[in-house]
Amino acid sequence: MAAVVRLGVPVTNMADFLAHSVELALLFRMFFTAGLPAMSLPEVVRFMDPAVLIEVDAMAVVSERTPGSRACLGCRT
Repeated sequence: MAAVVRLGVPVTNMADFLAHSVELALLFRMFFTAGLPAMSLPEVVRFMDPAVLIEVDAMAVVSERTPGSRACLGCRT
């Protein structure tokens, strides 16, 4: 997870999310052992699927360009 540089975590109920912040912080720390990436936590009215309460959107920086990888589409081998 070291390549992840940004997380967006929109939630439908900020109060509920914050009520579980200790447990969620432990989960984030399990995956991001080298430190948390930049993170935004907006509250949204709803998602398209009403059963969805939280979404996690991650952006990673991958510097290695290997033939056949998505990062290498169009690169010369």
